Amino acid sequence: MKVKVGKEQAISTALTDTIVKDLKPRDKTYLVCDYDCLYLAVHPSGVKSWVYRPRDGRGKKTLGRYPGMKLKDARRVRDELAEKHQRGEDEGVTLRELAAEWMKMKVLGTFAPGTVRLIQQRLDTYLLPRFGDRIVSEVTPVELLDLCRQIEAQGKIETAHRVKNLWGQIARYGIAAGGTCSRDVSQDLAGAMRPLKSEHRASIQDKKLLGALLRSMADNITPRLNRLLMFQAYTFVRPTEARCARWEEIDFAERLWRIPPERMKMKRPHLVPLSDQTMAILEAARPKESGLIFPSPETGEAMSDMTPVMALRRACQKAKLPPMVPHGWRSAASTLLNEYQWPADAIERQLAHVPGGVRAVYNYAQYLDTRREMLQWWADFLDALRDGTAEPEKPQI
Repeated sequence: MKVKVGKEQAISTALTDTIVKDLKPRDKTYLVCDYDCLYLAVHPSGVKSWVYRPRDGRGKKTLGRYPGMKLKDARRVRDELAEKHQRGEDEGVTLRELAAEWMKMKVLGTFAPGTVRLIQQRLDTYLLPRFGDRIVSEVTPVELLDLCRQIEAQGKIETAHRVKNLWGQIARYGIAAGGTCSRDVSQDLAGAMRPLKSEHRASIQDKKLLGALLRSMADNITPRLNRLLMFQAYTFVRPTEARCARWEEIDFAERLWRIPPERMKMKRPHLVPLSDQTMAILEAARPKESGLIFPSPETGEAMSDMTPVMALRRACQKAKLPPMVPHGWRSAASTLLNEYQWPADAIERQLAHVPGGVRAVYNYAQYLDTRREMLQWWADFLDALRDGTAEPEKPQI
């Protein structure tokens, strides 16, 4: 049998069940041609799926997986699609195709790498195995609800809601982008799913307990990871902003951390003054002058979002404290700084909470001098709680 080798492979004669069964996976996905625009895609994972590819390049569709869809069934579906294609009656896209386009246009380059991985994981774990090869407009609300209830049955209530919302985002993109999807069936699930309990992010705001937590962190967390947690505690930025901090964002001369808009939740640049303590952390973590400040020692990439969460949980358990999550430093700082009567506007600006108005949005250097003093006082305050020494005197503002 002659085989044409290139970006894809095409067999010169029609496929048989034996040929299909014997095709082996390779390092990259490759295509094997049957005839009349029907191909079998063989993936590195060993999965084999039928693909219809019209010669004019329009209406490409994944038909189903082998052996669930046999060769004869794939040819029958191919013939039906070819007739519709000739009449200009193409069906909508499959979820796999629409999700790939949505990821490319709306997710990649927009969200942080960790968020992109999480979205792709939900697609690969829940939506694509069930509906990946289905035409999006053919999936019913009952089918989507059945999937969400299966997830709920595993105790993953929040995940079920996120999967429903993920479907909605993809479907609404399909509706807007050329009408490849006719409607968003996730909207019909309102009231049919188990309600999602609203939970505040765990935070410790009692000074005595905060001191105990800081001591437990020093005793029970590795120095590398504790540097990340203390860096966030001193600056009270969002956890992702701390985990993904990069050396090129640090202005050592001005003692400023310039976070670019693409890494901020609201896509606006943010300035963070650096206290003596944060500068010391940077010096201790400064083997490289480029790349991530707090990379994972295993991969060199950004740490998993769960790594600091689990470390802080361990520190709380060791000290028999109520739970605290990394995001909790923001509410702790906000509560205590307001209690000590620091200017509310400076606190909100440091939290990157920007009020309405063009001037407020773009003037990200607002209250910078006040914030410098405030963050140095806050770092000294946390150290005093940890060490059991006198609280620092608050400067006159």
